[in-house]
Amino acid sequence: MGSSRSLSARPRMCVALSAGLAACASAAHAQIVPVSRWSQLVHNHASTGTPSTTDTQTRTNWSSESTVVGQARETLSLNTAVISVNAQTSGWYAQGGIHHPSFSSYSSRVDAVLTFDILTLATYQLTGQLGHGFSSAMVDFRLLGAAAPFYARESPIPFGTLDYFTSGALAPGRYVLRVVAFSPPQEMGSVGQVIANLTVVPAPTAAMILAVVTLPLTARRRR
Repeated sequence: MGSSRSLSARPRMCVALSAGLAACASAAHAQIVPVSRWSQLVHNHASTGTPSTTDTQTRTNWSSESTVVGQARETLSLNTAVISVNAQTSGWYAQGGIHHPSFSSYSSRVDAVLTFDILTLATYQLTGQLGHGFSSAMVDFRLLGAAAPFYARESPIPFGTLDYFTSGALAPGRYVLRVVAFSPPQEMGSVGQVIANLTVVPAPTAAMILAVVTLPLTARRRR
């Protein structure tokens, strides 16, 4: 009889445990709350005999999208747990010979600033890549208004690729992720790229852990 009760209690305990885990998962749902987005893409072109032209586009909607302005490109993937930014730029300069003193050039820039709130204690991982040839690339992640960032890095000079990874804990607050890529006119050509992938996972609280532990015990007392 005791063995039979023990066996029959297991499904109820499993159900209670599953319910507790589900409740905690629901309560701990990733809480990246959008506040604002400011992305500016700029492409500048100049050549002999024609006025310099600058094409600029500013985007402020918080949504997953890809935007292209000349040689400047930004790709965003956004949800409640992950912010992914891929910024790409290129530049060029060409000059004629002694008897044909002409030139043509272009440059491009992507500057993206994403501001968001974290509502609960959380952990984060920031991974990505800074890649460039005769360009500049930068990533910066910090608490809004803080003098010191959680992570900030600029690309090596004059060219190269840097893979980066950092992680840590976040308190509830307002945060800013910024990426900048700029490629100036360059005879050999210039290429810049910034990839930033920020993942936020709510940290388990004492109340969540207690709920998982006590729910099966509560179910056992109710038998």
